[in-house]
This record gives sequence, structure tokens and C-alpha cells, in this order.
Amino acid sequence: MATAAALISAEAEIDLMLVATGILHDHSMQPEKTVKALSEESFQTVMSINALAPMLLAKHFMPLFRKQHRTLFAALSARVGSISDNQLGGWYSYRASKAALTRIFHEGLNRNG
Repeated sequence: MATAAALISAEAEIDLMLVATGILHDHSMQPEKTVKALSEESFQTVMSINALAPMLLAKHFMPLFRKQHRTLFAALSARVGSISDNQLGGWYSYRASKAALTRIFHEGLNRNG
């Protein structure tokens, strides 16, 4: 990400960045239906992709935003990451990662960006 940001910074400043990355499952892991299905490896993978990657993008790309213009950095989260919207349970890694993403951006970047 640092290399990509350095290449872009040589060309222009940024007005808008939309991060739409995310993973619920892949060929090697499925969403957890019970706590028994939770695995450390899957949890770390989902958290890394859904929460850490957008933060690293913000770290490297927000400094490239135009200083005297309106800019926007947005990362898509999910309603199932809401603590109040967990009627069905399950999907522990995904829910935790999206809740983390929402908290990080709402609490951190809005105040300390």
C-alpha cells in the first residue's frame, strides 16, 4: 500500500477514496454458525481484510488528499456489524470485523484523521 501511495502521490492529489473490500467466506472457511466453529486463523483473516486493510489504506492515502478541497474517504461496513442488529447470531468473525471497522472510522478518523 505504501508503494502504491508513493506512485500515486507522484501523479496527483486525491479527492475521493472508496474502500469496498470485504470477505465473509472463501473456499477454505465458512461463516461461523456457532461459537464452536470459530477458528483463530479464520478470525484473523477476516479481521485483517475487513478492518485492518481499510485502516492501512487510510494511513497511506489520506495524506495524499487535497488540502484546500472537500475530500472523502469512505469504507463500506455492514449492518450486521451493529451490536443492536444481531437477531440471528453467528457470523462472529464477520460481525466483529465490521463492528471494528465502523468503530475505527467513526471514533478514530473523524477525530484524529
